[in-house]
Amino acid sequence: MKIARPARPWEEASPADRPVPRRQRYGVEYGLALAILCFISVSTITAINMKPDSIANDRVAVRYQ
Repeated sequence: MKIARPARPWEEASPADRPVPRRQRYGVEYGLALAILCFISVSTITAINMKPDSIANDRVAVRYQ
């Protein structure tokens, strides 16, 4: 006895189980990588521009207000 199968395996599957188009998948991956790189570069630039004792001075200023 032969089991009838759909022509395409995702016809009876849920939408989450369907294969994602390659172009869309790569776009998501590149977007995520770009977001991570932007976060790293902004953090680095802020850390470089920050004065070494600025955090300690802020704590002292808050303490004596």
